[in-house]
Amino acid sequence: MTNQNLIKILENISFLLELKGENKFKILTYKKAIEIIEDNDMDIENLVLNNELKNVIGFGEALVSKIQEFVKTGKIDFYEKLKIEYPESLCEINKIKGLGVVKIRFLYDILKITNISELSIAIENGQLSNVKGFTEKLINQIKKGIENIITYSSKTYYHLALDEANEIIENIKSIGYNKVRLVGDIPMFENEIDKIEIIIGLDSVNLFDFNHLKSNLIFYQLEELENPLFYKFYVSKAKSGIKIELGICDNQKFELLYHNLNCKDNYFETLKEFIKYSGYQLEKDKFIDNLDNEIFISNELELYKNIGFSFVNKENRIDSQAVEFAQKYILPQTVNLNDLKGMLHCHSNWSDGRNSLREMALATKKLGYEYFGICDHSKTASYANGLSIERVLEQHYEIDKLNSENLGIRIIKGIESDILPDGSLDYPDEILEKFDFVVASVHSSFNMELNEMTERVNKAISNKYTTILGHPTGRLILKREAYKIDLDEIIRTSAEFGKVIEINSNPYRLDFDYNWSRIAKAKGVKLAINPDAHNINGLKHNQYGVLSAKKAWLTKSDVINTLSCNEFLNFSKILRNK
Repeated sequence: MTNQNLIKILENISFLLELKGENKFKILTYKKAIEIIEDNDMDIENLVLNNELKNVIGFGEALVSKIQEFVKTGKIDFYEKLKIEYPESLCEINKIKGLGVVKIRFLYDILKITNISELSIAIENGQLSNVKGFTEKLINQIKKGIENIITYSSKTYYHLALDEANEIIENIKSIGYNKVRLVGDIPMFENEIDKIEIIIGLDSVNLFDFNHLKSNLIFYQLEELENPLFYKFYVSKAKSGIKIELGICDNQKFELLYHNLNCKDNYFETLKEFIKYSGYQLEKDKFIDNLDNEIFISNELELYKNIGFSFVNKENRIDSQAVEFAQKYILPQTVNLNDLKGMLHCHSNWSDGRNSLREMALATKKLGYEYFGICDHSKTASYANGLSIERVLEQHYEIDKLNSENLGIRIIKGIESDILPDGSLDYPDEILEKFDFVVASVHSSFNMELNEMTERVNKAISNKYTTILGHPTGRLILKREAYKIDLDEIIRTSAEFGKVIEINSNPYRLDFDYNWSRIAKAKGVKLAINPDAHNINGLKHNQYGVLSAKKAWLTKSDVINTLSCNEFLNFSKILRNK
């Protein structure tokens, strides 16, 4: 959480400096610092404690001093002084897409609006209706932005929630409670997490010492509530701001509760109906036979064995389909991380990545992959140092040179080509044909109407040089909604032209959603599990894409980068010649 709290402060500093009209290079210092911290998954606290922060490229002396101050004191004096000049609550308004610094300055200086609540009231009262620059479309956009902020404020990202939950569990174990497990949305791999759910099993619940737990763990707003499933049930607040639910139960009920709380309601109710025919009855808090004698299971596997079903993994306990698979013993063998042979859609310092081609390739090799597909940004993405035609040729020369060194992993030539508003890719055919594969992605003009965006992306899919459609909806979890697009039509076009759709494994994207991956699979469309890595640490994000693929019941044969390097290159070549 040190990183997340620091990033929030740096974001606020950069915005408040912009609001103040400070030097743009000074503002850029903070924005670049955020990129460096996020892209490299830096352990800020450890770097400060080991006096290594000064060695980070891009961190000047003044910035290093401020970060050191934050780690040691929990605040930055420079930021505290900025908050005296401008209300911190304006930073929340800055999260609303379409406003920008000029309009926020107007809201503050002229209308005296300082927070989201006051902005909502101003909209409801019609104060913005006749103000120059605040069109009806923008006002509706602001309303939607406010709704998103309220929704997102109580949620966090899967990987951050998982880290925090594991830390809490380790703390609970450290004070003598051994049977402690995570349940709910985190083990079931939901993209957005609004609570951390933990259960503790005890031999004798009467010996549970609430004060011992409270005094040894830093829980915020700890409150005891009624819950019929548990002996004791507490609600608290995590450091990230999301809710913690902590249930205390008898060890005899623990394993069954662990199973039941890792099921979506539809799955659980369907399972309950199915096993009635096995002579058993399943309730939320216990498993009883037809004589009403309670049966205690020692683990989840035993439950499924007792009723004659295949075991269903937590991420798949979503709906009736999983129950039907389990009852018939036809559960698909879902794809695993070690099935992936190719690392596709990665960036290097040729565009906006942090590491060199050599470093990215060798890090990929270390993770056990056979080939590394570089996909730096294309020429239209000037904001990301996109590659001009001349630089494409230079990069290809470097790739050939690196491959001649026999690094133990093959680098293949790819590009993340921008899909332009008219649906074309942003290189001429004679350049596109030089790549081994092309990931085509939308990075601009997100506000098109549904038919326009669908037509735009369909045109890109039909381009003979497109191999993979990158992050198909443009969604950024908890930040940006998906653009309007008919995914049924996109899947149909992908199937028609034999093109691949990406499951973007970046935990801030996780785009394609598993529901759409299921539909794509049913239509015969191949998927690619890609990290969209901008540094060597980002290569590990494929683990999240694999979880998404598992949730969609994807098998090894459904995922294109389970192919060997030659098989993948041949696949891409055949696509172009269709």
